[in-house]
Amino acid sequence: KMRPFKKTLLTITILLLLLPSIIFAQGNGFSETFDDSTLAEWEAPHGVSVENGILKISDDGFALHFGDWSEITLTLKFKFSGEGEGAVNYYFRDEGHYGFIFSEDILYLEKETPQGMESLGNAKAAALQPDTWINLKIIVSGGQHQIYLNDELQVTITDSNPLETGAVMLNSRGLTLEFDDLNVQGTPGDGAMMEGGPPPVGEEAPAAEAPALGEANPQTAAPALSTPSANSAQGQGNLMQEFFASQ
Repeated sequence: KMRPFKKTLLTITILLLLLPSIIFAQGNGFSETFDDSTLAEWEAPHGVSVENGILKISDDGFALHFGDWSEITLTLKFKFSGEGEGAVNYYFRDEGHYGFIFSEDILYLEKETPQGMESLGNAKAAALQPDTWINLKIIVSGGQHQIYLNDELQVTITDSNPLETGAVMLNSRGLTLEFDDLNVQGTPGDGAMMEGGPPPVGEEAPAAEAPALGEANPQTAAPALSTPSANSAQGQGNLMQEFFASQ
């Protein structure tokens, strides 16, 4: 069951364009037990809460952990209820993302790029039952994705034109979701999702140099159109807009 994301899109746009981004370099990965209810290392402006050490996401909600990793092993526990779909997205950046999409008894892997959405494969999964904690493991090596539920391999999918690296994002397309014990390990990427944005609180942005005689002042010139490789808060906002507009 797919639902419009207009309200979520507006929230994302306001948050990412007007407020400083919370950006953390995570080395070879990160672990999250959700004991910190402030979600200090996440962007989670809508439909998200932490209760008793559990991340909860309601319909249309999302939680994005900035970072940049390739060749990942991702593990977490999740539980769902209601009608619709849930998504564990990885390699999430301007160039696209992969999404492990699930609902009762069904799972599939999708890939989104600027050229559109592509289904890479699906499987029946008897382990996917509502209101039950499920252990998920995703291993990505080159273009091969292996998806395990409760330590049982469900599907192996190979992408002949693989995405290279990116962040992690969890979101709901109708379901009520719960997550715990998230762990991501991988090779650090080139930092496109970790750089840019306003300077940290308490620091001033570098002063702009005066333009050479006859050159336009970059502070007053018309803004350039955003490109998929923009490493800025504006670029992150466009990324989120494109993602939710496509759902």
